[in-house]
Amino acid sequence: MIYGTLGLDLKENGSQLIGTCPFCHKNKFYVDKERGVYDCKVCSSRGNEITILGEMFTKIWRPALTQQKMMEIAKYRGLPLAAVEIEEKLGFDVSEGKFVWLTEKPTGTPIGLRTLKLQSGKKNPIHNLKGCTLGPIGMPAIEKNKDEPIYLCEGEWDRMAISYMLFM
Repeated sequence: MIYGTLGLDLKENGSQLIGTCPFCHKNKFYVDKERGVYDCKVCSSRGNEITILGEMFTKIWRPALTQQKMMEIAKYRGLPLAAVEIEEKLGFDVSEGKFVWLTEKPTGTPIGLRTLKLQSGKKNPIHNLKGCTLGPIGMPAIEKNKDEPIYLCEGEWDRMAISYMLFM
């Protein structure tokens, strides 16, 4: 289960894990260990290991990507700020101090998360979140634009640069 690797503080209680809901911050968040599904008894957020990635990205990480954070990552990679601003699947995890990229199936269903923590003076590798499926970033664009050329690139940085060059 990926719930622990998402930074959620959960305690075992029989067949369930119980902790604080990442959305309403109340201590009524339950995870069924056998089925891998979650349910908050306060805000009614519920789903599985896949849906929580999308929900956390949309409600927490994407809104936390401030202009300052975008400038920080643009400077780190030598990209124009506009290249970072148009990247829809980039967010920021304030609690962990990491940039996050949501990876999806062509249908838009989340399948994984890639993270990067910038540390000065150190090599800053991108990691796949433990327990997530490795997947390319930007897959829904292929499904949406079937008649358009497809540009394959090595990683997140190249994707941002190519998107910027093609769409700006």
